Amino acid sequence: EVFMQQALHKVRLDNTSAKHVVATQFWAVQVVFAKLEEEFQDLIANARLASGCLCMILLASSMALGLCVGTAIAKPMGHVSSLLRGLGELNIQDLAVELRSVSRGRR
Repeated sequence: EVFMQQALHKVRLDNTSAKHVVATQFWAVQVVFAKLEEEFQDLIANARLASGCLCMILLASSMALGLCVGTAIAKPMGHVSSLLRGLGELNIQDLAVELRSVSRGRR
């Protein structure tokens, strides 16, 4: 009977040590997951910052490209506009005689 009590006492001690080991391991796992969560939050914050910067760069570059294309198109169109205004002021009646002679093959 004494042997049985000593064995039960040893099992209780082993059971208490096992619980302590499990609790320690569980705490260690919690610490590791807390660190991983913190690193993940930092990674998400950095990704958001990078995507915000990328959006601003794309916005600025598209505005610059639009300005360049608009300017490149506006200059020739201004020249065409002045030519069309000159064409609108042209009096074709004065040129009718010359046009008839050209159409007949004379110069």
